[in-house]
Amino acid sequence: MKNHFVLRFVAVITVALVLSLSIATCEGATKVTVGTEISVAQQVSMDQIEHQPWDALLKRYVDSNGNVNYAAWKQSAGDRQTLVGYLAHLSSAGPSIPATQATKLVFWINAYNAVTVEGLLREYPTSSIRNHTAKVFG
Repeated sequence: MKNHFVLRFVAVITVALVLSLSIATCEGATKVTVGTEISVAQQVSMDQIEHQPWDALLKRYVDSNGNVNYAAWKQSAGDRQTLVGYLAHLSSAGPSIPATQATKLVFWINAYNAVTVEGLLREYPTSSIRNHTAKVFG
């Protein structure tokens, strides 16, 4: 029951982020879109989502301690485009299409992390992710 709640919570939060994320900045309203809009007829099961591009990026930019080399990642136009392409690919997943529980969990964790990294790369250099998150809930 607890895992089901966590999965649903992550799913709701990430769907909003992956499919159409809008961020209002302090300087003014700036619309930021992550992923692409896919019609329901074109959506696929999360079982069909390929995570290899994300895995390759993590192997390239995350060290054995879990530290991300944002500076190098931001400088690589090709790898930035790979991340954007991966996020667009994630958008093709239909949350209501049947998929295994394990695949759903992998999808939502990867989607959350990829969206977060993309957001940080857009803002890098920055001292903290907290400088760029909503303050509504503290």
